[in-house]
Amino acid sequence: MQHFRSNPPSRQVPPRPVLGSTKRGLHAAIIRYVARHGVAESTFGRRALNDPAFVAKLRNDDYQPTERTAKRVLAFIAEANHA
Repeated sequence: MQHFRSNPPSRQVPPRPVLGSTKRGLHAAIIRYVARHGVAESTFGRRALNDPAFVAKLRNDDYQPTERTAKRVLAFIAEANHA
């Protein structure tokens, strides 16, 4: 029996980084969340992504979060705002 891979390693597409303006928007959304809910930035990072340094890394010009990470953060914010 032959095994087929759905996406062999040579064909995997690397995650796309978030564009600069979207990165700024993501950071602004996080800052609004932190102010509204009265939590520390490290607490936000830990709760949203299990990464307490995420917000600090986001401020760094060299760091580019992936689309998947941005979607996870925005989903976390949306869920918290609707709860």
